[in-house]
Amino acid sequence: MTHLFDSKTLLRQRNRSAGKFFSATELPAQVEQELVERLDILTLEPSQVLVLGAVSAHTLETLCSRFSQAHFTVVDSAERMLSCLRDSIEESLAPRFTLKHVPGWVFDDERAPFDLVFSNFYLSFSDDLNEAFAQLHQVLRADGCFHFSCLGPDSFAELHAAWAKADPDDVHHTLIPPDMHDVGDALVHAGFREPVMDRENYTLTYSSSAALMGDLRNHGVSNGFAARRKGLTGRSLWDRFASALSTDDESGRLVLTLEVVIGQAWRGDGMSQQRRPDGAVGISLEALAHQLRSEQENED
Repeated sequence: MTHLFDSKTLLRQRNRSAGKFFSATELPAQVEQELVERLDILTLEPSQVLVLGAVSAHTLETLCSRFSQAHFTVVDSAERMLSCLRDSIEESLAPRFTLKHVPGWVFDDERAPFDLVFSNFYLSFSDDLNEAFAQLHQVLRADGCFHFSCLGPDSFAELHAAWAKADPDDVHHTLIPPDMHDVGDALVHAGFREPVMDRENYTLTYSSSAALMGDLRNHGVSNGFAARRKGLTGRSLWDRFASALSTDDESGRLVLTLEVVIGQAWRGDGMSQQRRPDGAVGISLEALAHQLRSEQENED
């Protein structure tokens, strides 16, 4: 399989951003808080929670309070992110957390122990959603919930436009997150049911191009395209890019749009769903018969 991203480059930048990720801007913490608040509509009371991608210590402590009987396993591909998180967790809560370094999306030693998977932005750096969701489907118990946020394709619109003017012959400059409909299709293909998602655009402003790009680096965002031009960006090209960035008409500050998608889906109760090439969802007769028998037994 040909990969869109260079995983080593993305991992290197994620490690470099450790310690700065949650202090760079308020957006990650704001989205995490919304994810936590949306858990209130669920009747789920998990005993085992997988946190996919390191989150802030404050969010972990909030989840710990929200699910008072749960144990939390935090996994991340970046060891330095886990190290920073380990240093910031309250000592009294430490026994309730397991921090694990997991390269990629392979959970070989886990088989369906989790009731809930909680993830903030971690999916945005995957170029194979089918593989990611297939692995997550394996580690969730039946009727377990996948609760997540990720970036949408409207993100970085100003960067795309500026690079198109500065370097029109090279499209490999800026991350292009998947559309939420593609995310939904990938979830169904992996066997999840009832995916529900909504989106919201956030506008960030900066005093200079250096501040904007520095903030992105602090969030682990970099040019991770496998087909990117190797070597440093020349001063002339950088100046053309910086001059092409959009500014706010009133403040004159540089503008950056981030589309945030928040969603959830359920592993299901064994009623396998598969998305066919024509877009229809197929359910095996065996799974349907099993579901009907279960419903009949419940009625009796």
